[in-house]
Amino acid sequence: MMRFFAGFLMALALGCATEGYRIKNQNLSLGDIKRAVEAAIGEPRTISENQRTFYSQYFSRKPDPKFDPVKSKERAYAKVVILGDRRPYEVDVEVLIEVRDSRGYVQSGTDLSEAKKVGKEIRAKLNLSREDRNVIDDFRAF
Repeated sequence: MMRFFAGFLMALALGCATEGYRIKNQNLSLGDIKRAVEAAIGEPRTISENQRTFYSQYFSRKPDPKFDPVKSKERAYAKVVILGDRRPYEVDVEVLIEVRDSRGYVQSGTDLSEAKKVGKEIRAKLNLSREDRNVIDDFRAF
């Protein structure tokens, strides 16, 4: 019984782990976070039905001006998930790598360094949106 419980806790801990970058304690509104994510990753390729998971366009991990996401041997994309049902929110960033084989593209892993780059870009956009919020302070009744 004890082995089963220990195994269950280990599986639970490993199952929830992502190989990415987490931005914690974001006290901005959900709309502000979505705008910051879209500003950082560009026009999303797809957005989930609940508007909290964003998939970026495909990109190359190496600077390549001739990158073609349909013909390249390897491509990457960012998956950004906004977690929490109310403030403060958390933002998970994961960069997934796909490799082309005979059947098409298959996922081959993740890239933590690229996830950190994208996550830091999102964090910078979130900080900018904080600085720009002064609607109440600038409002003058007369």
